[in-house]
Amino acid sequence: MLQNSEKVDKAFEYVENRFGVEKEDIEGLGFREVSGDVWVSSSEESGLEAETYGIRAIRFMDIGLKPTTYFLQLLGEKIKHNDVRVDEKEFKTLLQGDMIERKMDEKGYVAIVYDGRVFGCGFYMDELVSSRVPEGRAKELLNTL
Repeated sequence: MLQNSEKVDKAFEYVENRFGVEKEDIEGLGFREVSGDVWVSSSEESGLEAETYGIRAIRFMDIGLKPTTYFLQLLGEKIKHNDVRVDEKEFKTLLQGDMIERKMDEKGYVAIVYDGRVFGCGFYMDELVSSRVPEGRAKELLNTL
């Protein structure tokens, strides 16, 4: 269920164009604007009191829209393009804050995929990919290898 909001519409258009995720791919999820960003949650009302509105999906930043790591993980295999598949060495390199080389068609945010699963958000520019996974989460992931 999409809330009627200009920002929700822009966020969905961005996800559709950038990652190839279609409306039917996200049926059952609710999107709403909260504090200037777009959040996603189960579209069902549980009747429980909650402290948050789900997870932040898209941040509206001065330089444009940015998908969050957790939202890209939620989308997972629904992502059809602008994903970067990495091997274990590249995965570690990104998690340690370094960049890896790639050739892609356009700069922008990408979904980083390791071992068949989306582990987070990255950014591609000038034939380099960098991680946008939060530092604490990157350390947790490094410790699992």
